[in-house]
Amino acid sequence: MGDNYVCLPADSPYDLKWNSAGPIDGLECIQWLEPADPDTWDDNYLCHKWWHQDPSLTAVNGGWSHFSKWSECSASCGGGSQSRKRSCDNPAPLNGGVDCEGDDEETQACNSDPCPPRLPSWPEDFKWSNAGVPDGYTCMRVLEFAEPKDHTWKTTSFCWEDGIPDPGLRWSMAAGRMDFLIRV
Repeated sequence: MGDNYVCLPADSPYDLKWNSAGPIDGLECIQWLEPADPDTWDDNYLCHKWWHQDPSLTAVNGGWSHFSKWSECSASCGGGSQSRKRSCDNPAPLNGGVDCEGDDEETQACNSDPCPPRLPSWPEDFKWSNAGVPDGYTCMRVLEFAEPKDHTWKTTSFCWEDGIPDPGLRWSMAAGRMDFLIRV
C-alpha cells in the first residue's frame, strides 16, 4: 500500500493538516472516510486553518454595479417590453464573500399606446370579384345600372383581406347617376 497525498498550490490560503487520530483541536476538520473501503479508518481527518491573516484574503461581499440603460422596446406600439442589466462586480465577491442579493435584470412595459390601424397594401390586399365573396375577404357589392340592361353589374364586389379595417373606399357611378353600395 502506497502513501496518499493532498497537494496544494504554494499560494494556498489553507494550512492543511492530516490527522489519523481524530479532529485536531482549534482547527476546522472534515472526516475523511470511504465507507466502501473495508480497510478505511473512521478516525482520519483533514483539518485546516488560515496560515496568515493577510487583509487581501479577507472575505469581500459582492456589490451591484449601476443598471445599464434600458434596451430598445420590443415593439413600436401596442405594448412591448424592455430590460436593463447590472453586474455583481462593484466589488465582485472574493475569498468566500457572498454574492449580490436580488436580480441582475429588470424588465418593464413600454410603448403601450395602441398601434394605428394597418392600411392595406395596394394592390396585394385587394381583389375584384364577380363570383361572390372570396374566402378570407370582406367585400362591398358594386351595383351599376347601365344601358343596355345586360351591362348592369349585379354580382360584382370590391374586396379587401379580412382583418384589415374598412379602407373607406366607395363606389360611385358617373356624375348625375344613382349610386348604390350594399355591404356583403
